[in-house]
Amino acid sequence: MKIQLLPIAVLTLVLLAFCSCTEKEAAEAELRFESHVIDGKDTDNLKSYYLSAAAPFYSAHSVVAYNYKTHSLEYFNEREIFKTISLEREGENGIPGELVSMLPVSEDSIWVGNMVGFYLLDKDGAVKRKYSPEKEHITNSNYAMNIAAMCWFEGRYLVFPVRDESSFLLYFLDTETDSICREILLDLPASNKEGKNSYAGFDYPHVSFTKDMAIYNYGYDHSVFTVDLKTGEKRSFTVPSDYSPECLKPFEKTDDIKDWNLYWWENCHYQNVMPLLDSGLFVRLTLLGSEVDSDTNPETIIDSKQICLTYMNDKFEVLFETVLPAGKYSNFSGWCALPECLMLYVDNRLDGKTDDQLEVEYISYP
Repeated sequence: MKIQLLPIAVLTLVLLAFCSCTEKEAAEAELRFESHVIDGKDTDNLKSYYLSAAAPFYSAHSVVAYNYKTHSLEYFNEREIFKTISLEREGENGIPGELVSMLPVSEDSIWVGNMVGFYLLDKDGAVKRKYSPEKEHITNSNYAMNIAAMCWFEGRYLVFPVRDESSFLLYFLDTETDSICREILLDLPASNKEGKNSYAGFDYPHVSFTKDMAIYNYGYDHSVFTVDLKTGEKRSFTVPSDYSPECLKPFEKTDDIKDWNLYWWENCHYQNVMPLLDSGLFVRLTLLGSEVDSDTNPETIIDSKQICLTYMNDKFEVLFETVLPAGKYSNFSGWCALPECLMLYVDNRLDGKTDDQLEVEYISYP
């Protein structure tokens, strides 16, 4: 009997492994990739944008992106740039500096944020309302720090994250009274429960939203957190990855920028968890770590990082993961969640292309 058990056990393990591989391969095979070159209509458009947001009131594939060179908002779909709003830097409608966040609300309204505060614009770029929070807001679109959005909640409240010393909060701005009417503390992961560790700029939370829920995570840890915006109920989820560690080792503080760069380059960086609202799915993008040696070109090390996509259901259970080809997409916050798919900019300094065309790729599952 014992002699017969060994082959059966081995056969069982082989079958399980085969089924597991088959299921994963099948899941990855169901990803759909659709590439489009966007007609710039003779505008001074970029090949990729670090700040983009879905504009679904136009169409499922409509996006608004910030052009930092022209200080303008450019709306495009899978065919063309169909609308441009030029922003002013001074005067009554002035928005100084560069934008770090934006929230399209309708065809006639969009919230934008710079390092100072937030501005509600109409379809022509006129400032209809502005607000500067007392605490440091951390809405952002920086792959090396955090990607944090705003939320327009119940048609009255602008919800956004702020920093309060070593803590992070969600602020609810009542736009009818111009006052903060509510705040919710954002929890830290178990790997940094006291918030005393340093991660060389990865310390800030990524924040995204559905209609009534905030989703946040940290660049140094695989955990995902949610907050019900109505009730304040908090939940946490463990979202493991086959390609990244559970958490990063803390950065040993130093003033040498070389040490900071090495930490950024060698380590993975969990990016934001994005809701694909019409599909009920969530996708986390991760920039994987890179091996660095004496021959590594520091100017293209970020371009060489591979992108890992982790798809989850509404219970934040991992459906599958896949790693995209290196040297193809923009790793500088060059992605945007649309209602049914993820959009990536096809722009990388390692791709050998010399044209200036704007190209995007839509990735859909299932």
